[in-house]
Amino acid sequence: MTINNRSRNVIPSGWVGKTMLRCAHVIGGNRRIYRMYCNFLKTMPDGRVKVLVFGDRFNGHYELSRVRYVNAHRVISAEENA
Repeated sequence: MTINNRSRNVIPSGWVGKTMLRCAHVIGGNRRIYRMYCNFLKTMPDGRVKVLVFGDRFNGHYELSRVRYVNAHRVISAEENA
């Protein structure tokens, strides 16, 4: 298991600086844990949260941004990530 924090090198211009999304990429027995920059948008009635995520997995590409609906426990504060 590896933790990749390469995203700390480049900060996307639209990021507010408060939250990050905890992610995992699993293929077979290999697992890569990483974090992505995200902006919290709102909490949905079913308990999930709506976030604007910057980048493309652990590769960077911070010009990309997408709206995602994820479980609330996957969104962490940026200070917790430090």
